[in-house]
Amino acid sequence: MDAQSGPDTEGAGPPLLSPVRVEPVLLPNSPDERLPFPTARSARLPHLPLLVPRWTGAILRSVVSRRVDDGPVDVAALTDLIARGRPVDRFPRLAVPTLRYGVQVLVDRGGGMQPFRRDQNQLAETIRAVVGERLVEVGFFSDVPLRGTGPGPRWTRTGYRPPEPGRPVLLLTDFGIGGPPDDPRRAARDEWEEFAAVVARADCDIAALCPYPPERRPYWVSRLCPVIHWDRATTAGRTGVRGR
Repeated sequence: MDAQSGPDTEGAGPPLLSPVRVEPVLLPNSPDERLPFPTARSARLPHLPLLVPRWTGAILRSVVSRRVDDGPVDVAALTDLIARGRPVDRFPRLAVPTLRYGVQVLVDRGGGMQPFRRDQNQLAETIRAVVGERLVEVGFFSDVPLRGTGPGPRWTRTGYRPPEPGRPVLLLTDFGIGGPPDDPRRAARDEWEEFAAVVARADCDIAALCPYPPERRPYWVSRLCPVIHWDRATTAGRTGVRGR
């Protein structure tokens, strides 16, 4: 066969490969000389957040906002009042989301969440930027908040205190899904239900970001609160939370 035949010619052999340059490896000059180890900066891998950065702000607003009757006049409701002959002592208004109530962020530092620590730290900073530094309180806990919550390490944490009435609570947790399956510190269902009851008595709502999909979560988790899949496929329109 002619060596000039193209790769699509019937019966042609395998295409010729282009030469590849191989970089030489520098060996030590003597047996006692060690090769240099990579520095911390060169060994640090780039961080790929669990949420798409350009969507994160909208997702957080959807999750932690509350809906209040501060919007434009509700023309349909006003028309209905007038048609029924009822007095209009105040104009009915449409509900709109607001962040003015702030948010309490509870960050799970249990063993199962250790692989997601960078995401937790980054997301806490993003929440401060979206909601406002003065309206965000961040507490850390291990396994379940009632065992101790606080702004510092484990040995400085005290009993959990819910936020002021109306302020939503956002959990960054796996609900004990990750970590060793025989971990004796894993929180039980009744501990999480007790925590949810404490928050409800304080007149606050709960939502959670969980890095595991619904099929990995125990059935009772979805009964505690809305749980958003902490994953790159999540968008503001797919959180299932529309401001409360």
